[in-house]
Amino acid sequence: MSRQSSQVAYLGEAYLLAGRPDDAIPLAQHALEAARQRNERGNQAWALRLLGEIAAYRYPLEGQQAEDYYRQALAMVEALGMRPLQATATVALGRCSL
Repeated sequence: MSRQSSQVAYLGEAYLLAGRPDDAIPLAQHALEAARQRNERGNQAWALRLLGEIAAYRYPLEGQQAEDYYRQALAMVEALGMRPLQATATVALGRCSL
């Protein structure tokens, strides 16, 4: 059970990459909730980044929602020192403002 949040997030990521964002949303939300329940802050940040990616992918673009998710993820990763995810979320946040 300790890896449930990350495994569900990986499945959500696969759905997004397969062009199925509507199927990815509930998985990303479930991953976020599972990570919050277990206080897995790193997995919370990954799930927030995934939710941001989904919002940025959807049409019409949900730019403000994507930006909010990315900012939440950034706040967590900066505190945790997760530099690769910090870089990924920063670049994605920059794409939202274009």
